[in-house]
Amino acid sequence: MKPVHVIPCETPPPDWCNHDLVMSSLLEAVSLITPVLEGFFMRTVGEAMRHRPLKAALRRECQRFIAEEGGHSRWHKQFNDALCERYPPPAGVRRMRQLLAAVHRHASLRQRLLLAAALEHTAAVLSQVYIRQTDRLPMASAYARQMFALHAREELGHCSVVFDLWQAYGGAGCCSRWLVMAGMTGVATAYVSMTLPWIITQKQGCGAWQSCRQLVVYALTKQSLHMPWRALLAFTSPRFHPDHMFS
Repeated sequence: MKPVHVIPCETPPPDWCNHDLVMSSLLEAVSLITPVLEGFFMRTVGEAMRHRPLKAALRRECQRFIAEEGGHSRWHKQFNDALCERYPPPAGVRRMRQLLAAVHRHASLRQRLLLAAALEHTAAVLSQVYIRQTDRLPMASAYARQMFALHAREELGHCSVVFDLWQAYGGAGCCSRWLVMAGMTGVATAYVSMTLPWIITQKQGCGAWQSCRQLVVYALTKQSLHMPWRALLAFTSPRFHPDHMFS
């Protein structure tokens, strides 16, 4: 990550993003899991660099990737520490850490690279959506605004690095890509379903049922909420390369 003037991080108000409690809590759920995911990325890419000779250009890109991911983790950890002044870390974060640790132990390096490539593709697609909506998302937390903007911009270049590294290890066919995207979608849905209502409950001091009801109403009334499924599923095409979407 390029050197920047870092804004001091303070505990943000509950509805710091667009005066919207749900959107603020969703971005907090993303920030809380980010260091866990980036730790998985850095370990996987670092191991892949050690186990196979790579072209000089790809090796440089992998080194830059690891450095920038480390910078992202430090930014998010500082923000997460501020969030933890309001509520303790959600159980969903611990379970995701356990799941990725199990993947690291039992999956082959090639399988882990496939998962990392799929996750980075998803992050790049969502970063693209975020960047397009930034002007419509005023934030009461200057630190969060700077952090998410920097992370989103750099994320658009990361997916090509991991994808090319995975291809250097042989890649995989459409079936494996579909399976990893389906599994990843299920796990992400479970994480958000577990973590988002919990954060809202902690902020409002209400019951879990009330938080879930609030989320259902929110999802039904917010017309702007949609997932870019076509862009996400582009990863499953045998002719796909991130440069076609994010260059």
